[in-house]
Amino acid sequence: MESDNGDGQIFLTKDGRVQITVSGSNNVLSEKLEDEFDNAIRALKQEMPSAVIGYTRLKDYWYVISGFRGENIFYTKKFLANDEFITIEITYTEAERAKWDKLVAKLASDFQIKTIPDSKVSASETAKVEITPPPAVKPKRNVWFTPESGFTECIEARSGPAGRIEDSKGMNPSVVEKDGGRVVQVKAYRDQGDTIVTWMFYRDKAECERVEINVEKKLADKYR
Repeated sequence: MESDNGDGQIFLTKDGRVQITVSGSNNVLSEKLEDEFDNAIRALKQEMPSAVIGYTRLKDYWYVISGFRGENIFYTKKFLANDEFITIEITYTEAERAKWDKLVAKLASDFQIKTIPDSKVSASETAKVEITPPPAVKPKRNVWFTPESGFTECIEARSGPAGRIEDSKGMNPSVVEKDGGRVVQVKAYRDQGDTIVTWMFYRDKAECERVEINVEKKLADKYR
């Protein structure tokens, strides 16, 4: 399957749990590899703040970034060869990790590019891509913060939204996600549906305190 912008190919397993993307682009801005490396990390953090980068490596003609995006493991390796950027990215679910951690090395090591001209290497030769499988870094993905009962501070929620949903069995729980899933509101109905109970959970403690703590005082201060 061709990638969205037409600069490469995407390969998917039948169940869609594993995706391999190979792409290339001209270095029209004559960027240095280290600048592209920094930009890639910055872009990842901006696009998905919850992503966890578990491993990076920057060499003369290539770099590696790997880690977790949500429940998915990603491994990206980019080369600067003959003024072109060439990228291979492998993404797979954590459920597939036992099988794909071993296969990642095989797939990427078989991925070949024309050797970057160098004083020590002939331009007509072909070099195999070096590879290091994603390290065993397991992110702390299930940390949520919620206001304590007095709304004086936000504390780490022991069970998070999942626990509240499970505890609300028979109470018709519903969930509303905000900010790309970083804020979750869980509602449940008590007393035969006459009373609505709401819990708020935040990935970021500072955001929880900004929204939930001293709400009345902040509202009053607005009109002083």
